[in-house]
Formats: sequence, C-alpha cells, structure tokens
Amino acid sequence: SSVMADFEDLFDDVDAAFESLKLSGDDETAQRRAGRAVLGALFEVREQLRLGLGGAYWIAVENDVRGKITEGVIVIRGRMTHGPLNDIRPSIKLAFPGPKFFPSTYTYPGRNLTWLELDDMSSTDRIELERRDDHQRYASYVAGQMVLPTLNVAREFLRHLSRSKP
Repeated sequence: SSVMADFEDLFDDVDAAFESLKLSGDDETAQRRAGRAVLGALFEVREQLRLGLGGAYWIAVENDVRGKITEGVIVIRGRMTHGPLNDIRPSIKLAFPGPKFFPSTYTYPGRNLTWLELDDMSSTDRIELERRDDHQRYASYVAGQMVLPTLNVAREFLRHLSRSKP
C-alpha cells in the first residue's frame, strides 16, 4: 500500500540521518546537524504511527522499554530543533562499561556522545524540560545514556510498530 511506501521513505530519512551522525566523528557542528535530522525524522515516523494507531500506540509504549526510550528521546526533539543550538545537546564523555554504558554496535573506543543528565543542563533548559509532563521519560530512560544506541532503539521500536500495523 502507499502507506507502507511512505513509511519506507521516512525510514530512509531516519537511516540516512543516523549514518551521518555515526560518521560525524568529533565535529560538533556535524553532530548537531545530524542529531537534529535524526530526531526530526524519528518524530515524523512516530507522528504517523501515533495518528494511525491511536490508543494502541500508547499501549505499545507503556509495554515496551524501547517505547519509553523512544518517547524520552522525542521529548527533547523540540528543544534541539527550535531552541538555541547549544540547548540540549549530547555531551561528550569518556564512556566505558558501567551501569548505563554497555558495549554495543554503536560504541566506539574513546569518546562517545551521551545525553545530558538533567543536572548537567543549563538551568533554562532544565526548567523548560521539567515543565513538560513527559520530562520524566527523558530523565528515566535517556539521560546519561549513549546517543547512538538510544536513537537506534527508537528506530527499531518504530520500525517494529510500522510492521505490526493492521
């Protein structure tokens, strides 16, 4: 159906932006642009699914940790896209295995992008985020995590839902 074709186009955009982010290395401008592109593309897919599935979308989110991570990432999309460019951007930390850091396909030796903890955000960003009912999803499922793995989880969750669509 044409709906599935539209999804393929949207997922192509997600994949292309994800690759750009993966290849951005230590170039902060490239990271920011690619990060915003991934979030924008994920948001478009998520909106199509949310509208198409209605309440079933939120049930899927509640029943799957990948859904909670997806929504946690979506929360900050507006901040990254519409706010000043240095708003909520991933901080670069030395990541090594620990409670929140586990090696994955998207873990590289040395520096890895991680999402800011709320305490590490500027006070304006934090206040803005905490005004939102859903900020807890970011705090619980995304903050402090590595960027590429969380974005990949969101991509997989949305891809899974698009395939299980009636």
